[in-house]
Amino acid sequence: MKTHYAVASVVVSLLLSACGSPGGATPFSETPSVPASESSSPTADACGEWGAEASDDAVLLYFPCGSDGELYPVERTVPETGDERVTEVLRLYLAGPSAEEREAGFSSLLSPSDIELVEASPGGVVLDFPSEVNNVSTSAGSRAVLDGLAETLIGLNSIEEIELRLGNDCAAFFEWIQVGPTCYVLTAAGLAAGPTPPPPAAIQVATCEHSTGAYQVALPEGWWTNPEFEDDELGHVDACRFFAPTDFDFTTGNRESPLPDGAAIFMQFLDGGCVGYISEILTSYETTVAGYPAVISELAFGKEDTGPPFTYEYVVTLTPDSDCETAGRYILAFTRRDFVGEYEDNKAVLDQMMQAIEIRNP
Repeated sequence: MKTHYAVASVVVSLLLSACGSPGGATPFSETPSVPASESSSPTADACGEWGAEASDDAVLLYFPCGSDGELYPVERTVPETGDERVTEVLRLYLAGPSAEEREAGFSSLLSPSDIELVEASPGGVVLDFPSEVNNVSTSAGSRAVLDGLAETLIGLNSIEEIELRLGNDCAAFFEWIQVGPTCYVLTAAGLAAGPTPPPPAAIQVATCEHSTGAYQVALPEGWWTNPEFEDDELGHVDACRFFAPTDFDFTTGNRESPLPDGAAIFMQFLDGGCVGYISEILTSYETTVAGYPAVISELAFGKEDTGPPFTYEYVVTLTPDSDCETAGRYILAFTRRDFVGEYEDNKAVLDQMMQAIEIRNP
């Protein structure tokens, strides 16, 4: 029998975590387990009589069993190694107890669609709940879920910590289970304080407004943008379309490729357009920007590529009922690996600009 990780106890030491970093979400598909209310209530001795043992090809999954909800292990064969082993173990865990195990009293509050694997590494995993799950936010429910995940995953593939998110927001998860609103990570010792998001970069007082008034952004300190201008090659170019950490020649593009040589970030207002993808979408999740629905995606270089990420992109929909048939209004903003500067640094700047953007939707 395993002891509980008290949800209310917080380890003061700060541990590393990937909170806030978007990653590839891996959904799972299996028949959900029967809820605890449908299970029988055997004695603790009966729950512990399964004789489950971990080995090179077998792992232990911990589920509540019996009327007191204590965790007991069941055994599963998992020949995979590395990150694939983590993915398979989580899939089996979300599939829940077998029919025989449910008959004996094992149960689970989770189903295969409740958790997505965002990121896995030898040091830890990031798990996202796309939406709230019934009964998980209760004291007993959150205890069972956190204890079960910790006992099942920590130590597997050298995992030392688990970051949990709700809608890709770490702090929102712990607010949901009435611990937050602060980001924590789950460790072998219980909950440990997660890192706080870094403060936005210094923003100049001066702002940059698109020629149509569709949006206004504040530039990070030292960054440059383009004014509105006419060009024989480019035609009419609205203000605030190109951004770079140093002064650049914004007239070096052409009609086929309007991106200047020195650009680090591109932003555009599309009126009557349509946004689609010709590259493979590696990760994608929904959010809001200035109150409008938006999608943040990371794309590969080409349609058949699986990585590494080449483009980091925001698509903000200003006309939610529009689609590629009816056209609509969008704000498109992205950076690419072949742009000026470091890709990850440009992603962080783009995030900061989109967090502070003002949209007027003319």
